[in-house]
Amino acid sequence: MTIAGLFWETDAKLTRNYLYIGEVLSILVPLVNGFQTEDWFWKTLINGQNSIAETDISWLFTDVLRLFLARWAWKTPNSQPISQNDNIQNSVA
Repeated sequence: MTIAGLFWETDAKLTRNYLYIGEVLSILVPLVNGFQTEDWFWKTLINGQNSIAETDISWLFTDVLRLFLARWAWKTPNSQPISQNDNIQNSVA
């Protein structure tokens, strides 16, 4: 992900794209768990396996949160391009 981040010019694009990548990865956790073990969160709640259900629900919750944050980052104006020279000058001063 770090190498992919080198190709995005602004902080806004970098943040937005990392949020989208995290969103896709976090939605995969409960889906893969459901397909692999057939322990879907509604089944685990019915069977009393609350810890498994809570884990899947928390992953879904963080996915929804990332979606809203990514949409918010999409609407914010683009910042100035990232420049390593600016970072070096600010740290020296």
